[in-house]
Parts: sequence; structure tokens; C-alpha cells
Amino acid sequence: ELSSSLDQGRELSAAMARHPQDFPPLYVAMVRVGEQTGRLDDILRQLAGWLEFDRKSRERVKAALRYPSFVVAAMAIALVVVNLFVIPRFAGVYKSMKVDLPWMTQLLIGFSDFMVGSWPLLLAGVAGGAWAFRTWKRTDGGRALFDQWVLRVPIAGRILRHAALARFARSLSMTLRSGLPASQGIQLVAHTVGNAYMSNRLERVRTGIERGESLLRACSGTRAFTPLVLQMIAVGEESGTVDEMLEHVATFYEEDVDY
Repeated sequence: ELSSSLDQGRELSAAMARHPQDFPPLYVAMVRVGEQTGRLDDILRQLAGWLEFDRKSRERVKAALRYPSFVVAAMAIALVVVNLFVIPRFAGVYKSMKVDLPWMTQLLIGFSDFMVGSWPLLLAGVAGGAWAFRTWKRTDGGRALFDQWVLRVPIAGRILRHAALARFARSLSMTLRSGLPASQGIQLVAHTVGNAYMSNRLERVRTGIERGESLLRACSGTRAFTPLVLQMIAVGEESGTVDEMLEHVATFYEEDVDY
């Protein structure tokens, strides 16, 4: 279909824009800049590098969170098995002994009896809660609130925050280097960070830039960026090398996520 559109006289960016499910806005905007500047080959090389970076970044995060997710799931399964099958057997032995049990043991047996007697209701409650959570998470407000909470989770939150900052820095560096205005670059980058809370903060940055604020001041007002990011942006604005400074930020956080 792209080939057919080109044969009809459309530009490559216009042909791509007709298929947003395959070509995201950032991709289309970068190709449009390449067409306008006569540097389409350079732009496509940058996009290829960015797509490779984005894939590796997501794989890093998944690899970092895979083991703790497995441990939590195993603990939940073990809790259910112990309460449904193991403790009831011990409870029968204790009842036959007719002795006074410590309060902690009584609490465990009581909780086990509750799970054994009410497991259909508990299962329905868990299923209903999971459905309600997924429905809430699909809303704009729910997704942003959940992503904000995730960034505060010990260890995992730090990994996700640094991965999002790396994607932000790499993507904005690429758009600035290609010649896109900062406000337009921020708008496009907001959809690439992989975190709704960070995306909302980047929209505020874009609004601040459109009001005439510098990139540093607009970013500082969101409280979503680390001191390192702000310091590097400040240095970049003073020296006219914001794209290079953001490239260094992306490299630093990529290595930190790996660590």
C-alpha cells in the first residue's frame, strides 16, 4: 500500500500517516523532516537505531522484573496450597490432642478454615477484583495513577523510572538532532516513554515550552525528572548541545537499568 501511494504521487510520510497502526506519530514526523531537509537516509538510520534501542530497553525491564514476579507468584501459590491442604491436616491432629494451642496457631487454623469453607467466594472475589482492576487501568486516569504508583515501588520502581528516562532522553535527542522544534519533539516523545504518568508530565513540559519557557524550566516544574537529567539539560542549553547531553543521559540510565 505504501508503494501504491508513492506511485500516486504521495510523499512517504503522507503514505505512512494513513497507517497509524503500523507507523507511530514519531516515525511519521521524523520521515517528514527527512523529506523536507533532504536527509531521509540519515533520518531512517536514526530511526533504525532508535527502534533497536527501544526493543532492547523493553527487554531489559522485562528481564529485570521477571525473577521477582516469579517469586511473588510462587509465594501466592504456596500460601493457597498450605492453607487449603496442609494446615487442615495438622488441625485435625491438634483437635485429637485436645490441648490449648498458642494464639498464632489458632489464627492460622482459623484462616485456613475460612479459606476452605469460602474458597468459591474468594475465587469469585479475586476474579471480580482482577476484572475491575483491568477495567479501571484501561481508563486514562486509572492508567496514569497506576503508573505513578508503580514508579514508587521499591527497587522495581527505580528500574522502571530509569528505563522511562532513558527512552525519553534517547527519543528527544533524536528529534532535536533531526531539526524538529522542541515542543513538537516533546509531544511525540510523550507517546514513547511507556508510562502514562510520565507522558502526562511531558505534556506539561510541552505546554510550558509553548508559553515561552526554556526546556530546563518546563522540566523542573513537573517534578518528574532526576537532578541528573535537569543538570545535563542545563549544560546542554548553555552550550547549545542539548541533543548530545540527552544522549549521555540515555546511555547512563541504560547502563544503570542493566546493572
